Amino acid sequence: MDRILSWNVRGMNGPNKQEDFKIFLQQQQAGLVGFLKTKIKAQNIAPMMEKICPNWSWIHNANAEERGRIIISWHPRHYHFNLLHIIDQLIHGEVFHLSTTKKFFITFVYGRNLEEQRLPLWENIETIFQSLEGPWSLLGDFNSVLHQGDRIGGVEVNDGETKDFAEYIQHCNLQEFNYEGPFFTWTNKTI
Repeated sequence: MDRILSWNVRGMNGPNKQEDFKIFLQQQQAGLVGFLKTKIKAQNIAPMMEKICPNWSWIHNANAEERGRIIISWHPRHYHFNLLHIIDQLIHGEVFHLSTTKKFFITFVYGRNLEEQRLPLWENIETIFQSLEGPWSLLGDFNSVLHQGDRIGGVEVNDGETKDFAEYIQHCNLQEFNYEGPFFTWTNKTI
């Protein structure tokens, strides 16, 4: 149970889907997962997470006005997650991997769709970067593209669209992970 997953999901409310998610996490031997684009009401998160990840811990960014965009869940026998920062577009914390005693920072992102709504995201990422001392993983769906081939369909990507994202990646010394699985679906990494 050492795998870390960042999973852009839809349709978590259905009981059949919840069972599918549970089985998938078991098959992947996931111990820490960030569910993105969840759109779950705050009052529905606990019962749903008990079905998908029984006996796991979790945290989310849902509130009374807005459905959750991110849920982070971890198996407490394998990981400990210490929340450090939470906003509508990201959840950031320090992770302790119990079997290896490794510590690292992780940030799960689900960016807003409109460019101007993502500005607080970039500012928060920069603030997090400036405060870090140690390894850091930044995972998620930024709703922004870095390269021409990062979008399927719709309007062609222009250089202006990639500018903010590229500047923050360079400024924060970030680099892309190699990914496993379908490019436009989900990524996962093993410690």
